[in-house]
Amino acid sequence: MHTPSGDQTIEGSDILAGAGRTPNTEGIGLEFAGVALDTRGYVAVNDRLETSAPDVWAVGECAGSRQFTHVSADDFRIVRENLVGGDRTTRGRLVPYRMFTDPPLARVGLSEDEARRQASPFVSRNCRSSRFCGRGQRRRRAAS
Repeated sequence: MHTPSGDQTIEGSDILAGAGRTPNTEGIGLEFAGVALDTRGYVAVNDRLETSAPDVWAVGECAGSRQFTHVSADDFRIVRENLVGGDRTTRGRLVPYRMFTDPPLARVGLSEDEARRQASPFVSRNCRSSRFCGRGQRRRRAAS
């Protein structure tokens, strides 16, 4: 790897290249339907996932929701309930995060940094080891 301080060698078993995502909303005629975009190019929605056009809703990544399949599914449930007279919103929903690592890491709710920025009281727990790993198999420690 070439760096400003010279060539570096990094050893590992896998490589993750995170390139980011951008919405695919440009040039598809949304302006003809009266659907507005936000400053980042996502479909502008309110917390009920309604767009600027009457009777047009947006869900998932195009609406700027967090980019997880389970969030898109929840967006669908919100729209479905509202179409039949409900009053569901995206406000206050808890979104679980999971990293597929060994051991797996996960969280629900605000991160510690987000809680600090909001001046919210929080409890943070760091688990250094786990009794279980992967598919429910007991994890064994190597003898030291």
